[in-house]
Amino acid sequence: MMTLLIALLLGLFIGTLRSTPQKVTDMRHTLLKGGIVFLIFTMGVSIGTNPEIIHNLKSVGSRAFFLALSSTLGALLFAFFTEKYLRQIARKEHENDQNHHG
Repeated sequence: MMTLLIALLLGLFIGTLRSTPQKVTDMRHTLLKGGIVFLIFTMGVSIGTNPEIIHNLKSVGSRAFFLALSSTLGALLFAFFTEKYLRQIARKEHENDQNHHG
């Protein structure tokens, strides 16, 4: 858990640097997509190699699918609105900086 927190804080620090290379910024979405796809793939492999989960999947099937789908949609909506909100804040700060320096 500590490793995840350190990785998050390191990424946050690097993201706030004004000197972050444009190449790194441009690769951000590709890296995020690749990481998410890899995570989902490894979860699928883990589930597929566990006979107990596969056996119980038939009895839990639709409930598990609904839970997974609703969790995914909830996370996507949260990320969408959080990004939209943060972009508005950044835009306002940028406008304020231009008004004070312009």
